[in-house]
Amino acid sequence: KLAYYVAKGRPIDVDEIDCTVCTKLVGHYRHPEPENQDETPGWCASCMAGYFGNFVYCDREEFEAASAEFQLLLRAVETTKRCQSCATAMLCEGRCPECNISYHLGRPVAVEREAPQRD
Repeated sequence: KLAYYVAKGRPIDVDEIDCTVCTKLVGHYRHPEPENQDETPGWCASCMAGYFGNFVYCDREEFEAASAEFQLLLRAVETTKRCQSCATAMLCEGRCPECNISYHLGRPVAVEREAPQRD
């Protein structure tokens, strides 16, 4: 999903931007929290544009989806320190065969009591 949403963004050069808020957002993947709690991190309400790395999105839903998928990837990478199978299950909406944890939207939703039988 991440590749799909990244492909929907338009590459942008910081020199093309006139807005000082937008200029601060270009190149970041973990956006600073906005001053107004109703705003989305990385989204410039004045320009109606969201920045994810060096990509700009004029559609807020696509911007938020790209940001969410990247945050999921970061959580999965962090999870590999504990269990690589859990990290894969997070990304695939599946169940870890080692830990018996099921994931939905990258979050654990159920822990099965017994491990599956292996032949």
